[in-house]
Amino acid sequence: MEYVFKLRQDIYFQDDSCFPNGKGRQVIADDVIYAIKRLADPAVQSTGYWLVAGKIKGIDAFFNRAAAAGKADYNWEIEGLKAVDQNTLKITLTEPSRLSSMS
Repeated sequence: MEYVFKLRQDIYFQDDSCFPNGKGRQVIADDVIYAIKRLADPAVQSTGYWLVAGKIKGIDAFFNRAAAAGKADYNWEIEGLKAVDQNTLKITLTEPSRLSSMS
C-alpha cells in the first residue's frame, strides 16, 4: 500500500517569470505533493479529485478541512503524502488497490 517514487533529477519547470531570473528550476517531491493537494482543494474545483479521493491516506480529511475553513492551507500535511527527500516521494494508500495487485 506504499509506493516510493524516485524523481528524475533532470526534469525542470519551463522558464517563466514566476521563477527567480525567469529560469525554471528542478521539479522536486514537494512540487508533486503540491499538485496533488490542488486536486483536493475545493476552491480549485478540480475535475480530477476523483483520482485521489478516498485512495490516499488523509486526502479526504484535507478536502473536508479545506471545505469547512473555506480555504485550503497547503502547509497542512496529508498523512499519505511524504517527501522523503527532494527527489523521493512516498504515497500511502488507504487500502490495497486493484491495480496494484495486477501482475
